[in-house]
Amino acid sequence: MGKENLRYQAIVNQIRETQLTQPRILDLGCGYGALNDYLSQEDYSHFLGVDFSSNAIQRANDAQYPNATFEVVDIHQFYPKETFDIIIFNEVLYYLEDQMDIVNRFSTYFNAKGFFIFSFYGGREDLVHELEEKFQLIHKETVKQTDGVLWNVCLYKI
Repeated sequence: MGKENLRYQAIVNQIRETQLTQPRILDLGCGYGALNDYLSQEDYSHFLGVDFSSNAIQRANDAQYPNATFEVVDIHQFYPKETFDIIIFNEVLYYLEDQMDIVNRFSTYFNAKGFFIFSFYGGREDLVHELEEKFQLIHKETVKQTDGVLWNVCLYKI
C-alpha cells in the first residue's frame, strides 16, 4: 500500500477508537482518496473527500469507493451542506492560510459527538498544542516511517 501505510493505518485506528457506529466522515485535502484503501465498509456510513486537485479527485472517483463521494473544492471556500461525526485534516492544515479560523469554522459541522483527526508531517508539536488549547486531545500517536520521517496523528474530541 505504499510507504505511508503506517500513517494511514494510524488514522484508521483513530477512526475506530471513537467507537462511533458507521460515522459520517469528511476528509479535507483527501488527494486521490488513499485513506479509503485502508477503510472497510464497516468503518463509515458516508465518506466525503474534498481536494483542490481535479486530477486527484478524478482518480478518487474512478476508484468507485463504496458510500464515498469526492469533490473538487478549495477548503478556504468550502461550506458543507451536511454534518459529520469525524473531520480529517490529513497532512493539510499547515498548507492553509488562517489555519485556526478554518478549524473553528469546520468545528461547526459536527453531529452531536464530533472528532477531529489531524496528521502532521514532522510532528508539528506547535500545532498539536495549539489545537489542544481548544479541543480535548484523546490520543496522539507518533508514526515513524524511516529515520527523520515521522508524523503525529492526533485525535481530538470536540
